[in-house]
Amino acid sequence: MPPKGNKTLGDCSRDELALLGRIGKPFGVEGETRLWPLADDGEWYYEIDPKRVYLLREARPPERRRVEFRRQHGGAFLIYVEGCPSLEEVKKLAGSQLAIPLEDRPELDHDDFYADELIGLTVIDSEGAELGIVDSIVEGQEQALLSIKGAEKILIAPSKGLIGKVDLENRKIQLTVQLTSVNNPSKP
Repeated sequence: MPPKGNKTLGDCSRDELALLGRIGKPFGVEGETRLWPLADDGEWYYEIDPKRVYLLREARPPERRRVEFRRQHGGAFLIYVEGCPSLEEVKKLAGSQLAIPLEDRPELDHDDFYADELIGLTVIDSEGAELGIVDSIVEGQEQALLSIKGAEKILIAPSKGLIGKVDLENRKIQLTVQLTSVNNPSKP
């Protein structure tokens, strides 16, 4: 995928980057590791310019790294990150995130959204009850989850089956279910 913007390959701040996913455990002994993607359909990851990927680690500035997206395995991508030729180096990446410049993300259909666009949006259930605000994206076993901070802390999958409508302009997410309690979801 050719770069869409005019930005050079210099440094980017975290605000200029779009998250691709979280790096998991190493896979095998050949320097590959797992990337748990934030996108439901990550096929476009194979088109990413490998020189325009950034590694995000806690309390460090973004580091530009060459990344090869090799293949999918289960719900993850198997990737190779330049500068990590040994299993020990790959292990150090676990928990880090990968990102690309915002301008490199493909445009989505009108009803689709990127998970990171949901941070800061108010979540309401199918009956109109306000549940809280999406405060972060956390790594689940098989996919990323939205963390909602309200009267109760709630984790939900950003899937079309649970999320009925996303209104980015008015900063709201309408769920397809009523949540009377975190431990007692019910369908209306």
